[in-house]
Amino acid sequence: MTQKETLPGKYNPLKAGYYDRKPRDPAITARRTAFWEGLKDTAPKLYENHARETKKVETQHLIFETLLEDPATLALYDELALLYNSVRQKNLSVELSLLGIAVGSTKRDIRNAYRRKARKLHPDVGGDPDAFKQLHDAYRALLKVTPE
Repeated sequence: MTQKETLPGKYNPLKAGYYDRKPRDPAITARRTAFWEGLKDTAPKLYENHARETKKVETQHLIFETLLEDPATLALYDELALLYNSVRQKNLSVELSLLGIAVGSTKRDIRNAYRRKARKLHPDVGGDPDAFKQLHDAYRALLKVTPE
């Protein structure tokens, strides 16, 4: 089930996992409910703890769904993600200098710089294996924090 089938509006990637979840098997749900109802008389404290935790989780799900429907929250999330990635990229100055690129480089710039350096440092063409491993680790770290 996707959002297009259930809800109107823009597809929200943060909720993709929520929409793609498979519904629970009704037989398993019935057995689980029967188990907890059976504990109501035999272990009331345990049942109360379970009921309290279930209510807490349901409330958290409701809050989560409400926040993800709010455009202001999504805009704030995007802004924070960009800020976080830029800060992380600035903290990767060693990796940037190893690849010979500047802060704010695109993924394409990173890939091109990596390929240029890899041609020289790859062990198959006589380069140092440790230097190539450092280059590859720097490349992976920068790709992780660079937005599309």
